[in-house]
Amino acid sequence: MTVKDFYDKMYQNGKKPEQDESEKTLINILQRFQLTRYDLALMHAKGGERVLDIGCGEGDLLIQLNNTYNEVWGIDISESRIDRVRKKINYMDSIHVRREDANMKLEFPDHYFDTIIAIAVLEHIFDPFEFINECHRLLKPGGHLIIEVPNVAFFPNRLRLLFGLPPITSNERGWDGGHLHYFTKSTLKKLFQDMGFEISIISHGGIFGNMRRFWGTFLCGDILIVGVKK
Repeated sequence: MTVKDFYDKMYQNGKKPEQDESEKTLINILQRFQLTRYDLALMHAKGGERVLDIGCGEGDLLIQLNNTYNEVWGIDISESRIDRVRKKINYMDSIHVRREDANMKLEFPDHYFDTIIAIAVLEHIFDPFEFINECHRLLKPGGHLIIEVPNVAFFPNRLRLLFGLPPITSNERGWDGGHLHYFTKSTLKKLFQDMGFEISIISHGGIFGNMRRFWGTFLCGDILIVGVKK
């Protein structure tokens, strides 16, 4: 099975694994207090000429970015996802999408984007160093790279490891949703700095995210980092 086949199978119907009714009810109640990873990304995507959303999924973030950027690009490895996005944006000339594998060199010129966003992507990438380096190539000097990943140091994961169990950082299908790498605040920060980025912001989201961020490395399930290309 190729990487493309794996993600096409995972996302072919656009649905996540079914939840029981009690779980759905609780999630619906708590969602009103949730600071989502997309909320966080939009808070730090300041606008400009061009933005690239790597792993654009179902395209919802692209539509919101269209309010603050003149030209919006989205790529995803899953053809079925790209097909669904095209149906959503068929009336928006400033949004462009295509299928690309983010493990490879991307088909854009150097210094092309003001902002690059990758939400829940880096943990799926074979070589995170090469991926961040490729983002550095594509960004203009002073451009912003916004990346969100699961926080493996989240308290429930620490408990699981204490009892000899693997961390759980995804609710997608497959072995932990196909995650290949795990990150903490310090390792993600070092990765950015080693690849030529100055750290601008490190933040966290989730339910009651604004209250839990005071100790986000322990209390929050994700990490969002913003780097500025030197």
